[in-house]
Amino acid sequence: QIAKVAVVVIAVLLCLQHLGVNVSRILAVTGLSGVAFSFLLGDFLANLFGGCVLYLTQPFAQGDWVQTPDGKIDGWIQTVG
Repeated sequence: QIAKVAVVVIAVLLCLQHLGVNVSRILAVTGLSGVAFSFLLGDFLANLFGGCVLYLTQPFAQGDWVQTPDGKIDGWIQTVG
């Protein structure tokens, strides 16, 4: 399915180039927007994945004592969920 999308995108770009459209600008803008998009969503997706892992594995329970690796924050878990 990815190959079909790639063939269609290449065909559209070739058609646009044949019609006189500057395809290199389109590719540059697409590449830069992809980089910006990945920077914006990187932390969000990492936090989402981490939350899903915590939800599925449930390594903590109510009443557990937890502490951050650097030791600056610690405390008892009051509620989960």
